Amino acid sequence: KKILKSASFQEHITNLTTWQEEVILKLMKSLNLELTPDKEAILSAGNTSFPGAFNLYLQGSGSCIENCIDKEIDDVINFCTRAIEQDKSYGDAYVLLGEAYLQKYNSTKDSQWSQKGLYACEQAILINDLLFPAYMTKGKIFRETGQFDQAIQELLNYQKIKQADFDV
Repeated sequence: KKILKSASFQEHITNLTTWQEEVILKLMKSLNLELTPDKEAILSAGNTSFPGAFNLYLQGSGSCIENCIDKEIDDVINFCTRAIEQDKSYGDAYVLLGEAYLQKYNSTKDSQWSQKGLYACEQAILINDLLFPAYMTKGKIFRETGQFDQAIQELLNYQKIKQADFDV
């Protein structure tokens, strides 16, 4: 067993999402690897630099999303909405909000929730069109509302971008 190279990183964690990105970039640099700008954009897709928004997102993502009661879905919606109020460009929060609206639609069959879910996903894509979970959620909403051609298109978009993320 031979050690080719070693390094240590000491960083203050003020925001977990930006810290993770910084560590990956330093690791890449220490290995003499470079990320192209498009791959670097995929790495940071959906993140926030606002710790409060990230904390609210974590609370929302820690709540129930699938097979949960309406109160839990409402909690997710509330946490995501508050996270977005703190950071209007927080793509991951919009995606999670879209998922929560999908679950609300599934429990009520009220089309206002599927429309809100699609809108949340569109906002995420407008912020960063490399945010592949937004395409997956849109595809699921289209599938659940019987719009199968649109669902297939969104899932193809998801697959294409997910492959690029896998390459990173």
